[in-house]
Amino acid sequence: MPYSKRWLPIGIAVAAALLAAPAQAGAAWRTSFEVAGSPASIEALDAGGPGELWAVGGRPAGAAYDVPTAWHRVAKGWAPMSIPVDLSGRWGYLTDISSVGAGDAWASGLTVAQRNGSALPLLAHWNGATWTVVDHPWVAPSETGAFTAVSSRSPADVWAAGSHAAGTQSLPMFWHFDGGVWSQVAVPVRNRQCSAGGDISITGIAAAADGVYLSFNCQTGTFQLAGTVQRFSAGRWHAVLKLDSRQIVLGLGLVGQTIWAVGSAWNGTAVQGAAWSGNAAGLTRQPLSLPTGTVFRAVAGNASQVFLAGERNDLGPLPFLMQGTIADGFIATPVPYDRGLSAVTLSENRRAWLAGPTFGGWLGGTPPHAAVLTSPPPR
Repeated sequence: MPYSKRWLPIGIAVAAALLAAPAQAGAAWRTSFEVAGSPASIEALDAGGPGELWAVGGRPAGAAYDVPTAWHRVAKGWAPMSIPVDLSGRWGYLTDISSVGAGDAWASGLTVAQRNGSALPLLAHWNGATWTVVDHPWVAPSETGAFTAVSSRSPADVWAAGSHAAGTQSLPMFWHFDGGVWSQVAVPVRNRQCSAGGDISITGIAAAADGVYLSFNCQTGTFQLAGTVQRFSAGRWHAVLKLDSRQIVLGLGLVGQTIWAVGSAWNGTAVQGAAWSGNAAGLTRQPLSLPTGTVFRAVAGNASQVFLAGERNDLGPLPFLMQGTIADGFIATPVPYDRGLSAVTLSENRRAWLAGPTFGGWLGGTPPHAAVLTSPPPR
């Protein structure tokens, strides 16, 4: 499973030339911090515990191409923390983070060999003072792989997912930690659109009270992609969303008691952003009025507001954000940023946070600067 700076672990790269464009005007959003140097990416945000806010991704450091990095928001601003993983002849970045309190956070990611692009999964734990890499044989010695998502409900209930290479095929990888032991869970595919022997790429985890939801995209018989969301509960898998070819899921989130999946869908002539929401009984697509060339990568919200974050590729890629509710509808919101968005979260005071870009989400041009933006809470 070779990796390169222009290849996404989920197997979906945005093939759009980067256009020089001025930042959009937006009164509410402001930059909280930017990553010095380039190229850099911020893949995920999380505000899981009171007063906690994390961002993860990669940044250049010395001779290293990309260093897996977690940024922690503290009283004096954001503090970057390199993950203590061996990068001899390698580079890497973090893909997701999940925290349940001030002294407990988990981060997923990968490291990549400089000589041939082969990847190894990376999982790290924050105990409130230091980061520690979890030493575990996630893949066989002859295999490669990456963790793309992580979710924790408590120190004794942690889930990590990604993909690993078995021969020429990319297969799902799903692990659970009970506070003492890591156990691998098999992931059967419940979507008939998926071709036997085709690649499967995990894109998100959402741990809810009624089970753990997992999103992935599979290769179809026509070499397209089809998205699926499945729920794991009491040792059994149940499909809650089975999409047709050219409809994909790139992000998954729990908003209140509702599961949201976001991505894109082919409308017959072009790609448009898409969002599905529901519960264990199934997810249904939300009617959104969208321009073509949009895609959603992340979702977050609360009882009064839902944010759908991604990018618009017909003009960029440039940031694309919609906010609203199912009852009142959604509207596009300007964001003062010049790259696609990769993440969104809400902190405990209802303040919203955005970040971007995702790794590999550009072609040519000036390397992207990574940033976190914020908006004050509603009055």
